[in-house]
Amino acid sequence: MNVGVAAVIVLDSTVQPDDRAQPTAGLGIWTGRVLALLAITGGVALVGLDLATGFTSRGEHRIVSAAPLALIAVANLVYHAVRRPPPIEMLKAGLLSAAFIFWSLYQLLPALAVAPIFNDLAIALFVLDITLIVAAGAGGPRDP
Repeated sequence: MNVGVAAVIVLDSTVQPDDRAQPTAGLGIWTGRVLALLAITGGVALVGLDLATGFTSRGEHRIVSAAPLALIAVANLVYHAVRRPPPIEMLKAGLLSAAFIFWSLYQLLPALAVAPIFNDLAIALFVLDITLIVAAGAGGPRDP
């Protein structure tokens, strides 16, 4: 489940030395952590409920499946806003969060005519995000 992977990234709350001087840094870190933990809890609840007979066909399934995706998107943005990474890293964080938001919308509103576009946008943004990560690592010290 991608929610867990993204939540682990968000839970890495390494604070830069200059972040400690910011009064809102601690609040931002804890906000990101709480949102990530809520996302993980929602993901676990989703799988648990899916194992219950008939839950996947109930209307509540859409909400329960969309919530962790939206929560982790916001947690990722909060985490990166507190860290204040270089612009390219913030761009990648924005792409990843947007992908999760579009995926969340697809889960929440599958009957909309534009729902397949939400899903396709999520796919394209996930692919772009990973491509930027791989391209940035090309030629690095561990590359042959």
